[in-house]
Amino acid sequence: MPKAHPKLLLVEGSTDLCAIAEMIEGNGVPWPNDAKPVDIQVLNTKTPKAGVVPSKLKEPAHEVIGIILDADDDPDGTWTTIRGWLATQIDNTPEAIPEGGFISEIDSKGRRFGAWILPDNHSNGTLETLLKQLVRQESKGILDHAIHACDGAKSLNAPFRDVHSEKAHVFTWLAWQDEPGRNLRSIDFQSVFDPQSDQAQPFVQWFRNLFDV
Repeated sequence: MPKAHPKLLLVEGSTDLCAIAEMIEGNGVPWPNDAKPVDIQVLNTKTPKAGVVPSKLKEPAHEVIGIILDADDDPDGTWTTIRGWLATQIDNTPEAIPEGGFISEIDSKGRRFGAWILPDNHSNGTLETLLKQLVRQESKGILDHAIHACDGAKSLNAPFRDVHSEKAHVFTWLAWQDEPGRNLRSIDFQSVFDPQSDQAQPFVQWFRNLFDV
């Protein structure tokens, strides 16, 4: 069995895994496949089975553990869920997640835990909400057109839910890139997004502070 990576990040889905690694690498942190600075694991859900996250917190092989979840339409509720997972490990977690993300020691050995709620710890939204802010200037007009197209489709009873509007915007915009039909895992990420934009920096700073990279 391979040795557990000392730095672990839990995310909702494979799109998060790809985009986060690209954002961090785009801010000067090398991310080679054979020596990743952080092991990103996909939960495949926003609400994993009871005990999954608390059990990770108790694994001593992980010196640093982070979790990133979408706010969707309830950032406060998302933080309440995370606080529940921390109840047996961290005393006196704040009532609201700090604006710059949450970081705390979880034991006397200096092990740390951190949390970020996409897009910015207090707004409704998802990973795609943040990504829309990182679209490069030359493609913003296309993104605006994609947003209007999605609004028009919604008026024609397109069945995507309102909570998924941001995803619809980004994936419609992606459909108009070269070549159409590619997803965030297969595009040249840094050619269409600017990971060094001001909007990305609070998240990047939280990541670097938590994982010391």
